[in-house]
Amino acid sequence: MEPTRLQPVTLIAGAVSRFGAIAARELSARSQGGLLLADGDEHKLLTLADELEAERATPERLSTLAFDAADPSKWAKASGFVVEQYGRLDWAAIAAPKAAVSELVDFRPADRIDATALALALRAAGALMRNNSQGGAIVIGVDAHMLAAATERQQMAEILELAAANGRGSAVRVNLIILG
Repeated sequence: MEPTRLQPVTLIAGAVSRFGAIAARELSARSQGGLLLADGDEHKLLTLADELEAERATPERLSTLAFDAADPSKWAKASGFVVEQYGRLDWAAIAAPKAAVSELVDFRPADRIDATALALALRAAGALMRNNSQGGAIVIGVDAHMLAAATERQQMAEILELAAANGRGSAVRVNLIILG
Protein backbone atom coordinates (compact mmCIF):
# COMPACT_ATOMS: atom_id res chain seq x y z
CA MET A 1 0.00 0.00 0.00
CA GLU A 2 1.57 3.22 -1.07
CA PRO A 3 1.50 5.88 1.66
CA THR A 4 1.64 8.70 -0.91
CA ARG A 5 -1.93 8.26 -2.19
CA LEU A 6 -4.05 11.34 -1.41
CA GLN A 7 -7.06 10.74 0.83
CA PRO A 8 -7.34 6.96 0.45
CA VAL A 9 -10.49 5.07 1.38
CA THR A 10 -9.76 1.90 3.35
CA LEU A 11 -11.79 -1.20 4.19
CA ILE A 12 -10.77 -3.42 7.10
CA ALA A 13 -12.68 -6.73 6.86
CA GLY A 14 -12.50 -8.89 9.96
CA ALA A 15 -11.74 -5.72 11.88
CA VAL A 16 -12.03 -7.24 15.36
CA SER A 17 -9.52 -10.01 14.67
CA ARG A 18 -5.93 -9.53 15.81
CA PHE A 19 -4.80 -8.71 12.26
CA GLY A 20 -7.82 -6.51 11.58
CA ALA A 21 -7.40 -4.43 14.74
CA ILE A 22 -3.70 -3.90 14.02
CA ALA A 23 -4.46 -2.92 10.42
CA ALA A 24 -7.21 -0.55 11.59
CA ARG A 25 -4.87 1.18 14.01
CA GLU A 26 -2.08 1.38 11.45
CA LEU A 27 -4.15 2.58 8.50
CA SER A 28 -6.84 4.70 10.12
CA ALA A 29 -4.78 7.88 10.37
CA ARG A 30 -3.66 7.50 6.74
CA SER A 31 -7.18 6.83 5.42
CA GLN A 32 -8.22 10.45 5.04
CA GLY A 33 -10.84 9.60 2.43
CA GLY A 34 -12.60 7.34 4.90
CA LEU A 35 -12.32 4.16 6.94
CA LEU A 36 -14.77 1.28 6.82
CA LEU A 37 -14.62 -1.35 9.55
CA ALA A 38 -16.44 -4.60 8.77
CA ASP A 39 -17.00 -7.63 10.99
CA GLY A 40 -19.76 -9.99 12.06
CA ASP A 41 -19.47 -9.11 15.75
CA GLU A 42 -21.29 -5.78 15.99
CA HIS A 43 -20.53 -5.18 19.67
CA LYS A 44 -16.76 -5.66 19.27
CA LEU A 45 -16.85 -3.67 16.02
CA LEU A 46 -18.43 -0.67 17.73
CA THR A 47 -15.98 -1.00 20.62
CA LEU A 48 -13.04 -0.91 18.18
CA ALA A 49 -14.49 2.15 16.43
CA ASP A 50 -14.92 3.90 19.79
CA GLU A 51 -11.33 3.04 20.77
CA LEU A 52 -9.97 4.43 17.49
CA GLU A 53 -11.98 7.62 17.91
CA ALA A 54 -10.79 7.96 21.53
CA GLU A 55 -7.20 7.64 20.28
CA ARG A 56 -8.02 10.38 17.76
CA ALA A 57 -6.64 8.14 15.07
CA THR A 58 -9.68 8.08 12.83
CA PRO A 59 -10.39 10.06 9.71
CA GLU A 60 -13.40 12.35 9.57
CA ARG A 61 -15.47 9.62 7.89
CA LEU A 62 -15.70 6.32 9.76
CA SER A 63 -18.28 3.64 8.99
CA THR A 64 -18.96 0.31 10.66
CA LEU A 65 -20.50 -2.55 8.71
CA ALA A 66 -21.69 -5.46 10.84
CA PHE A 67 -22.56 -8.48 8.70
CA ASP A 68 -21.79 -12.12 8.03
CA ALA A 69 -18.81 -12.22 5.64
CA ALA A 70 -20.07 -15.49 4.10
CA ASP A 71 -23.30 -13.86 2.84
CA PRO A 72 -22.96 -12.65 -0.78
CA SER A 73 -26.02 -10.40 -0.50
CA LYS A 74 -24.41 -8.57 2.43
CA TRP A 75 -21.23 -7.99 0.40
CA ALA A 76 -23.34 -6.65 -2.47
CA LYS A 77 -25.09 -4.27 -0.07
CA ALA A 78 -21.75 -3.24 1.49
CA SER A 79 -20.27 -2.60 -1.97
CA GLY A 80 -23.24 -0.41 -2.85
CA PHE A 81 -22.73 1.52 0.39
CA VAL A 82 -19.05 2.10 -0.41
CA VAL A 83 -19.86 3.40 -3.89
CA GLU A 84 -22.71 5.59 -2.65
CA GLN A 85 -20.96 7.05 0.39
CA TYR A 86 -17.27 7.04 -0.59
CA GLY A 87 -17.19 6.65 -4.37
CA ARG A 88 -14.22 4.29 -4.41
CA LEU A 89 -11.98 1.96 -2.45
CA ASP A 90 -8.19 2.28 -2.44
CA TRP A 91 -6.93 -0.11 0.23
CA ALA A 92 -8.31 -3.22 1.92
CA ALA A 93 -6.96 -5.32 4.76
CA ILE A 94 -8.79 -8.62 5.05
CA ALA A 95 -8.35 -10.94 8.00
CA ALA A 96 -8.83 -14.48 6.73
CA PRO A 97 -12.07 -15.50 8.45
CA LYS A 98 -12.31 -18.66 10.49
CA ALA A 99 -14.81 -21.25 9.34
CA ALA A 100 -17.59 -22.37 11.62
CA VAL A 101 -17.18 -26.03 12.45
CA SER A 102 -19.83 -28.57 13.29
CA GLU A 103 -18.38 -31.22 15.58
CA LEU A 104 -20.75 -33.84 14.16
CA VAL A 105 -19.87 -33.24 10.54
CA ASP A 106 -16.35 -31.92 10.33
CA PHE A 107 -13.34 -33.40 12.08
CA ARG A 108 -10.72 -30.95 10.80
CA PRO A 109 -9.07 -28.48 13.22
CA ALA A 110 -11.39 -25.72 14.46
CA ASP A 111 -9.19 -22.92 13.17
CA ARG A 112 -9.43 -23.19 9.42
CA ILE A 113 -10.15 -20.60 6.76
CA ASP A 114 -13.67 -19.87 5.61
CA ALA A 115 -12.81 -19.92 1.91
CA THR A 116 -16.25 -18.70 0.85
CA ALA A 117 -16.14 -15.63 3.09
CA LEU A 118 -12.57 -14.82 2.05
CA ALA A 119 -13.37 -15.18 -1.66
CA LEU A 120 -16.43 -12.92 -1.28
CA ALA A 121 -14.37 -10.26 0.52
CA LEU A 122 -11.67 -10.38 -2.15
CA ARG A 123 -14.23 -10.26 -4.96
CA ALA A 124 -16.02 -7.24 -3.45
CA ALA A 125 -12.84 -5.30 -2.65
CA GLY A 126 -11.28 -6.11 -6.01
CA ALA A 127 -14.37 -5.04 -7.95
CA LEU A 128 -14.50 -1.72 -6.09
CA MET A 129 -10.80 -1.13 -6.77
CA ARG A 130 -11.03 -2.03 -10.47
CA ASN A 131 -13.51 0.86 -10.83
CA ASN A 132 -10.87 3.17 -9.36
CA SER A 133 -8.58 4.60 -12.05
CA GLN A 134 -5.57 4.17 -9.73
CA GLY A 135 -6.48 0.62 -8.72
CA GLY A 136 -5.68 -0.37 -5.18
CA ALA A 137 -4.02 -2.80 -2.81
CA ILE A 138 -5.44 -5.70 -0.83
CA VAL A 139 -3.57 -7.37 2.02
CA ILE A 140 -4.83 -10.65 3.45
CA GLY A 141 -3.71 -11.61 6.94
CA VAL A 142 -3.88 -15.25 7.99
CA ASP A 143 -2.64 -16.96 11.13
CA ALA A 144 0.05 -19.54 10.30
CA HIS A 145 -1.72 -22.33 12.19
CA MET A 146 -4.68 -21.92 9.83
CA LEU A 147 -2.38 -23.03 7.01
CA ALA A 148 -0.90 -26.02 8.82
CA ALA A 149 -2.63 -28.61 6.63
CA ALA A 150 -1.60 -29.05 3.01
CA THR A 151 -5.23 -28.79 1.91
CA GLU A 152 -5.54 -25.38 3.59
CA ARG A 153 -2.34 -24.13 1.92
CA GLN A 154 -3.60 -25.38 -1.46
CA GLN A 155 -6.96 -23.69 -0.92
CA MET A 156 -5.25 -20.40 -0.03
CA ALA A 157 -3.05 -20.66 -3.13
CA GLU A 158 -6.16 -21.15 -5.29
CA ILE A 159 -7.90 -18.16 -3.70
CA LEU A 160 -4.81 -15.98 -4.32
CA GLU A 161 -4.54 -17.17 -7.93
CA LEU A 162 -8.20 -16.32 -8.52
CA ALA A 163 -7.78 -12.88 -6.95
CA ALA A 164 -4.68 -12.24 -9.08
CA ALA A 165 -6.54 -13.31 -12.22
CA ASN A 166 -9.44 -11.00 -11.36
CA GLY A 167 -7.01 -8.12 -10.81
CA ARG A 168 -5.05 -8.76 -14.00
CA GLY A 169 -5.23 -5.83 -16.38
CA SER A 170 -6.05 -3.42 -13.58
CA ALA A 171 -3.83 -1.89 -10.95
CA VAL A 172 -5.23 -4.04 -8.14
CA ARG A 173 -2.55 -5.84 -6.15
CA VAL A 174 -3.18 -8.69 -3.70
CA ASN A 175 -0.69 -9.73 -1.03
CA LEU A 176 -0.71 -12.30 1.76
CA ILE A 177 0.80 -11.91 5.21
CA ILE A 178 1.20 -15.09 7.25
CA LEU A 179 1.13 -14.21 10.94
CA GLY A 180 3.24 -16.24 13.34
